[in-house]
Amino acid sequence: MGELRVAMVQGGTDRRLDGVADYTGHLVPALRDVGVDVVDLASDVDIVHVQHAPFGFPDGMGESRFPAPLVTTLHEYDETLVPLSDALVVTNPSHARELRRRTGRSAWHIPLAPNVPVCDVPARRFGGTTVVFFGFVHPVKGTRYLIEAVQRLSGVRLVVVGGFESLAMPPDEAAAYRAELEALADERVEFTGHLPVHEVSAVLHGADVAVLPFTAGVTTKSGALLTVLAHGLPTVVTDAGDPELVDGETVVVASPVRSADAIVTALQRVLGDSALRERLSMRGKAMVAERTWPAIARRHRELYEQVLRNG
Repeated sequence: MGELRVAMVQGGTDRRLDGVADYTGHLVPALRDVGVDVVDLASDVDIVHVQHAPFGFPDGMGESRFPAPLVTTLHEYDETLVPLSDALVVTNPSHARELRRRTGRSAWHIPLAPNVPVCDVPARRFGGTTVVFFGFVHPVKGTRYLIEAVQRLSGVRLVVVGGFESLAMPPDEAAAYRAELEALADERVEFTGHLPVHEVSAVLHGADVAVLPFTAGVTTKSGALLTVLAHGLPTVVTDAGDPELVDGETVVVASPVRSADAIVTALQRVLGDSALRERLSMRGKAMVAERTWPAIARRHRELYEQVLRNG
């Protein structure tokens, strides 16, 4: 099969404000490298592919009609487009299980790749033991519990890397939330705001441990998680039951969620055990090594061809 024409439909378009837009921004050039021409929605396309997250389509798409077979990637679990879709994509095993449980349908599991590459740049050092949080800063990311935890640990600094404003948090709310967190923090906590890719990589090179304390737990649908693992950082996550995130092997799991105490315990465990840190670094990097955008693009091409063969 020769070149395919795919209409890519998404909600947000600003990659600084929307993780799905950032994902699509990585995917599209990789698709073009495998012979998939990504175009605007039109009547002469082979496939329509919707990158779906409910916050990206606040008015819904349940009554939409499409001019070609529909593929939907469920970035957040939502059943809106499931009945209309010829094929479904999930980025993690948890969503695949939930989809099958609720609808009986199977999906293509196409994992994410890191959303920031490991750049060849000098490490940015902050002095002392440095814990890093990376990603959009939003109440559901649990950053307040991490701030509280770090402030209980002697000699530990926290660097919060990421913007506050996003599709899920408009400017006024973002400014208020940042002020709230800054009021909780002491001088050992630094907020960098949004940084260019190479500066993010420099901070990650200079950190000792990453912590992602999401209030719903962490899964491998998190590009931030894959990014810190790719940088070789021993990583603490809150528990969402993801089978790929094995306590003491690929990550250290802090449980329960929304608990500064749990984060303190997990950090003490990691910081106090050099062999554990080395194992987490090695196995975390190995887990994400094959999750590349070229590989992801090839899997999408296979999916599109199967949908067209199935008619």
